[in-house]
Amino acid sequence: MYKNIITIKNDTPSKKLLSIYEIAANAFNNRAGRLESTSKNPYILVFEGGDNYYACLELGMFELRDNKDFMDCVQAWQWVDENPDESCDMLQVFSVS
Repeated sequence: MYKNIITIKNDTPSKKLLSIYEIAANAFNNRAGRLESTSKNPYILVFEGGDNYYACLELGMFELRDNKDFMDCVQAWQWVDENPDESCDMLQVFSVS
């Protein structure tokens, strides 16, 4: 199982949260599959799937990385991998690339 756990900044207005959710939902609805956030917290998005959704997760991550409106609202972003050594802070990864 692989997960993207994206925490949205607490000061993000509720109106903007809807837009952020739509941006993320569209990013994880791509040519490799479709995933929906499993989080009940409006400030946390969790997209997860097994091996058959790995490509969907990757495509979604890179689409979101390029969306300034989305990234401006992100407080934290964790990639949780089946192999704990591969889990990482995506904001740190994106800042290097």
